[in-house]
Amino acid sequence: ILPAAVLAVLRVDVLAQRFSIPLVPYAKVGFSYALWSIGGGDGVDRYEGLVGRGAETGYQGAVGLMFWLNVLHPQSALDMDNATGINSSYVFGELFTSDIDSFGTGMQVGTTSWVVGLAFEF
Repeated sequence: ILPAAVLAVLRVDVLAQRFSIPLVPYAKVGFSYALWSIGGGDGVDRYEGLVGRGAETGYQGAVGLMFWLNVLHPQSALDMDNATGINSSYVFGELFTSDIDSFGTGMQVGTTSWVVGLAFEF
């Protein structure tokens, strides 16, 4: 599966930037496109006349919360910004969902999952 998406993101970081409250909520929503294929060990992607590849469209979205790491040690954050150009760093967690099935008429290649990670803002 090779997914691609165009997303709009709303991130509310004014509390972190102005008042040093280190929590940054965000939401994402947009349209998705996914190419998919399936094949056997010999590379055959047909079975009883059916083609084992295609493309599906759909939507995806996420809601999440980031913890702004700069508040833990502001001088280190400033040093990292001067040395690398990384303005801020965050630990984040989000609930992600994608419904990629050509709006109910195709093969379902989407999922719902939790995502955690580390984000850098340049």
